[in-house]
Amino acid sequence: MYETLKRLYCGGRLEANQLEAAVAKGWLTEAQADEIRQSAL
Repeated sequence: MYETLKRLYCGGRLEANQLEAAVAKGWLTEAQADEIRQSAL
């Protein structure tokens, strides 16, 4: 799931609030979400 969400976020197909929703659902850890945010810069 991490790789899929990372690809979508970096490709602009997933917004920050959707990334937070994935954390809330337990699909990612907060640390993984932070890594995704950093990789999109």
